[in-house]
Amino acid sequence: MRRTLGRSSGKNAAMTGGVHEHMRAWEPEEDLTILRLLGECAQSGLGPNWSRIAVSLPGRTVSSVRNRWQRIEKGRKLREAGHAFKNRCQRCGAPKRGHVCLAKLDQRASADAVAAAGLGQPTPPPPSQHRSPAPAPTPAPAPPPSAFKAFISHRE
Repeated sequence: MRRTLGRSSGKNAAMTGGVHEHMRAWEPEEDLTILRLLGECAQSGLGPNWSRIAVSLPGRTVSSVRNRWQRIEKGRKLREAGHAFKNRCQRCGAPKRGHVCLAKLDQRASADAVAAAGLGQPTPPPPSQHRSPAPAPTPAPAPPPSAFKAFISHRE
């Protein structure tokens, strides 16, 4: 009988390179949390405390948090070195490698502000009141610069 090592059958056979069933994309808020907590570790004079950072990110392991930070850093270093990237973010056009999409974060903040202000979909008036539609509400002002922008400018 012949045995194959390193291979499994079923659903896991197609999964390689750290991919797993419950894998999900990194959200900008998670990236900002990593950067903020790393900044706090640096200010205290200690090295990165990956386990403390991972506790702040439910569903993320110590290894996944460290790997995400390494990916962000690698992209930053390549951009600083003038490396040309083919893949770009669909929302903001920035190179994808190690990218934290602030446009996605700003879009969410605007949507949250609209929802909090009750400016969602207007309810139609009752049939007995035939009024002309009111003009659309103006969107909430853009949020202040994100912590990521402040973090980057602080590091330079």
